[in-house]
Amino acid sequence: MRDTVTLSEVVVTGELKPVLADRSLYQIKSISAREIRGRGATTLSELLSNELSFRISQDAALGSSLKLNGMSGEHVKILVDGIPLVGRQAGILDLSQINLFKVDHIEVVEGPMSVIYGSNALGGVINIITKKQVYGNRSLYKIRTYYQSVGVYNADADFTFHKDQHTLNSSFGRHFFGGYSAPNDIDRSQTWKPKLQWNGNLDYSFKTTKYILNIGSSLFFEELRNKGNPIDDPEKALDEYHYTTRSLNKIDFTAPIFNKLNTTVLASYSFYNKRKITNVKNLVTLDEFPYIASSQDTTRFGNFLGRWMVGGMLNEKMELQSGAELNREDGLGKRIGGEKSMTEYAGFTSLKYEFLKAFNAQAGLRYLYNNKFDAPIVYSFNTMWDVNSKAKIRFSLGKGFRAPSLKEMYFEFIDINHHVLGNATLQPEESFYLGLNSDIIFNTNLNLNFGIFQNSIENKIDLLYNSKDASKAQYFNLSNKKTIIKGAKFMLNINISDNLKFQTGSQLTGLSKITESDKYNWSADASFNSTYYLQKAKAKASVYYKYNGKYVFYTASYNEIGTLSSINENFLNHYNVLDVIVTKWLFDDQLELSLGVKNLFNNINIIGKGSSGPHGGGEGANDNPVGWGRTFFIQMQFNLSHDGKISEN
Repeated sequence: MRDTVTLSEVVVTGELKPVLADRSLYQIKSISAREIRGRGATTLSELLSNELSFRISQDAALGSSLKLNGMSGEHVKILVDGIPLVGRQAGILDLSQINLFKVDHIEVVEGPMSVIYGSNALGGVINIITKKQVYGNRSLYKIRTYYQSVGVYNADADFTFHKDQHTLNSSFGRHFFGGYSAPNDIDRSQTWKPKLQWNGNLDYSFKTTKYILNIGSSLFFEELRNKGNPIDDPEKALDEYHYTTRSLNKIDFTAPIFNKLNTTVLASYSFYNKRKITNVKNLVTLDEFPYIASSQDTTRFGNFLGRWMVGGMLNEKMELQSGAELNREDGLGKRIGGEKSMTEYAGFTSLKYEFLKAFNAQAGLRYLYNNKFDAPIVYSFNTMWDVNSKAKIRFSLGKGFRAPSLKEMYFEFIDINHHVLGNATLQPEESFYLGLNSDIIFNTNLNLNFGIFQNSIENKIDLLYNSKDASKAQYFNLSNKKTIIKGAKFMLNINISDNLKFQTGSQLTGLSKITESDKYNWSADASFNSTYYLQKAKAKASVYYKYNGKYVFYTASYNEIGTLSSINENFLNHYNVLDVIVTKWLFDDQLELSLGVKNLFNNINIIGKGSSGPHGGGEGANDNPVGWGRTFFIQMQFNLSHDGKISEN
């Protein structure tokens, strides 16, 4: 019944092979499947909204996006079993489209991982691990239903069959959300758009003592309806239908070569299709017919990734990881001006050496060739010092590089509420990161994690909304100076007893001001989580609280001819989030029932204000949607194997 994370868990992100979390040179946070369910989180946006290092932003049509340690989602690589997800709109990879039902655990690495994972990894990596380990010749079944009082109805099913060296897994899900607007909003156009999602997966793996083969395919479909307000004729309105299709197909093979080395070959093809249909809706007869041809469009993106890696122990103290990578993205559609493509070739290597039993160091290099931009050599250096059995210190530095994506350069997202433009003149970003992190175990009931970091970015790319018209935005480089983000964070874990556990922490993040590089806009966040286990009742009660401090975001002012004249600092007010959840296990743990209240403080819109003074826009206040208000949910998951044993996931 436990769902807490221990240092003995195995992680794979950034590693050639699975290692214990406390032996990785990277500071990796792992979130288990049981913890995900315990929070009542069905999507990645719901899960990360309570995590201390993350900020989740909402757009009614584009979906949920994130910031990690002040770095926006374009700088954070989101992977599924090591393969990047595609399908960003206006820089946003909609986290509400990432279903967590099939997830085994999620690994988060803060700080640049460009040596291993290339572009989009300046701020960190989120690796969603779906691979399952099944022991013995048996089948596992999982069925989950979820209802939330705002109008969310979800159903998922998963089947895993294992025999000898063969494992076959399939899953299927349907998620529905009816849309939401604030109680005093009488417009026909809802703030949160109704959506229907379907997803399916099929995976096969073959594993022996020497060889591992994985083949998988996933398909996601979403229909989002953006209902418009009446136009010139009060009996008619423009309704938009957005259809999103995403597919990820992969194959990877691992085998031993030479003496102590292994090699892995991976190939994947990801497909993303976005279709928009605009209809005129007769509000009296409810008939619909297509609007003008220019309002209908389809955009397609495809991404091929090929990666070869080799590594292992060269001797008792030295470990090698090296490889080559090909990454090609193709786009087609009138929103990007026809056919566009970008190709990146890379070779990378890293060497880890154990100087002493208590001190390890790793250095890495990545050589990049991008067919559109000059790329520097990317490097990293990581160390870990086991001070003693109760203290560990990690140090990391690294250079990052990110080329503007095809969407940032060419993509146009124009609908009823948006007029987002790319910028073909964008220049690539380069970053330099320093981080220091320590783990201190006082005793079995008390441990502390503390870290500080600084990330300096040249030519940082931002999507700047028009300060006078929030529907308009365009990408620009903040090229007048380096953007510096620095911060400090601590997390304290307290086990009062076997049944009562607490986790509390706070983070201070500073973003350098636009015109004064030696001054910072600071944001303070805090979190508190508590779980109480009722062993005899086979139940637990959990509380998840997060304080989101005031933080800065940018808008732009334009001159009379429509070119950028200034960048303005704006601030989103602070707010608090509180969830309370009770989970009970029934029928020998085969049924897991969760009930809870989300957003207990009833957050809906948070006020955002333009800053005043010589470098502020001062365009007044506007509402930023952050939640559906206070809601109630119930979740049921049924787990069973053919031999009657519960699956640990």
